[in-house]
Amino acid sequence: MPPPPATRESLLLRLADPADRAAWVEFVDVYGPLVLATVRRRGFGHADAEDVTQRVFARVFRGLRTFEYAPRRGRFRDWLGTIVYREVLREYRARGRDRASTMPPEELDALADAGQDPEWADAFQSHLYQVAMGRCRARFEPRTWAAFEQVWVAGRPPAEVAAELGVSVDSVYVAKSRVLGALAGTIRELSKDLPSFSDGR
Repeated sequence: MPPPPATRESLLLRLADPADRAAWVEFVDVYGPLVLATVRRRGFGHADAEDVTQRVFARVFRGLRTFEYAPRRGRFRDWLGTIVYREVLREYRARGRDRASTMPPEELDALADAGQDPEWADAFQSHLYQVAMGRCRARFEPRTWAAFEQVWVAGRPPAEVAAELGVSVDSVYVAKSRVLGALAGTIRELSKDLPSFSDGR
């Protein structure tokens, strides 16, 4: 079984080292799809959304160079969300037209502090859940994962799943317990709250 993914603290500390390319590959792999999807929901086409996403990661890179672990200062999720929405706002204003010209001033201002937006928080947690599911799936045999998925995700009766897979009912319960334990641990590692140390401006 491969080792679990790096915790949020250790990954962010590694990102402070510009020479650690593997850390950046992992970071972009985890958060790139989330940032891109969030930008696209704000009305940008794919190419424009990719440009905004690249600027988001450029700002993240600059902020992480001065990273210090101080849990009381804020949450990583909120910090990242604020950077995303400020880059969206900058793009709206740079265009000086389209949605930026029709949005009420209060909505434009709200974008600047959108790191704590419930929509962003939900998207962040949902995305990390999907990432955790993908990572955990690779750590189990197909039949073990199938037992978990059919019982816990699809909600099918354990006895029915056991008969279909040709295993005992106890084996199905054990599979479910093992996968749930691994999933919970991976989600904790991926979603551990860490400090914000820059306002993203």
